[in-house]
Amino acid sequence: MGPPLGPILADIFISKLENGPLKDAINELEFYCRYMDDTFLIMRNEKEAKNILDKFNEVHPTINFTIKKEKYSSVQFLDVLMTRKENGTIRGSVCRKPSSTA
Repeated sequence: MGPPLGPILADIFISKLENGPLKDAINELEFYCRYMDDTFLIMRNEKEAKNILDKFNEVHPTINFTIKKEKYSSVQFLDVLMTRKENGTIRGSVCRKPSSTA
């Protein structure tokens, strides 16, 4: 477990990036959502995903953004499994990681 101020400082830092150098890039996205340091984006295609990842990674030398691509039209964000339906809508369902019990 990290220091108690860690999540708060991360939130402030990412917020400054969102309202500064990343503002225009974020405004061009189909959808953008962030909780602390986890971000969920919806983009039109693979090329746009690569371009936005490059823009995000250029804003600070010690911050490294990564992409988790959908598999079988689904991707997990926090504890929600987001699934893209054939009609273009997105369905969210609770997704819990398996836990071991003794």
